[in-house]
Amino acid sequence: MDVRAYQGRGSLRLILGLAALTLLLTGCAHAGTTRAGSQPRPAAKTQAVTKIESFSAYDASGRLAVKIAATTRGSCWTTSVAAPAPDAFRCFAGNNILDPCFARPAAGATGEVACLATPWSAATVLTLTAPLPKPDPQAVGRAWAFQLDNGARCVASTGTVPQVQGINLGYHCTDGSDAALRDISAPLVTADYGEAKSQAIQSVTVPRIWRG
Repeated sequence: MDVRAYQGRGSLRLILGLAALTLLLTGCAHAGTTRAGSQPRPAAKTQAVTKIESFSAYDASGRLAVKIAATTRGSCWTTSVAAPAPDAFRCFAGNNILDPCFARPAAGATGEVACLATPWSAATVLTLTAPLPKPDPQAVGRAWAFQLDNGARCVASTGTVPQVQGINLGYHCTDGSDAALRDISAPLVTADYGEAKSQAIQSVTVPRIWRG
């Protein structure tokens, strides 16, 4: 028997075995690296919804929660037209109509109301010269204001409103256009938006609504 040949064959089998083990370990390591370094699956997109907020001019303790632009005296005679709510009123300051004007909560009730042209305005604080009318607990109606997806903000009109393609555009917007809300109960509310001059209407989504 040729001992050197036997040893050669044994050495060859050992080398081949080590090579196979090395390939196996390298493959496992590569597979682990691929899993660890792989890109995560993108998260499912959350369906857009309209955020509806209840506006409060005062906090629960009766402190004013908005900035003050002016103070004056006057009285209120009925529920707000712009923002129908049990604590919102339509008031007079001299010859000027202020609507809506919000009463303090009962916990801090005093003889004043805070009147704001829009939810993002500073307030005219009206010292009352007569008692407020009786609140109407059923005074819940249209939204006071809303923001469009294009950045414009629109607030309820209380006078004559333009009509375009048979649609009464009852909200005037900061960019000079007018709008009308569609189904406010929908998860994502849309508005008809346009200009009376052009008689053109487009549908725009509404990410945010303010109620009185």
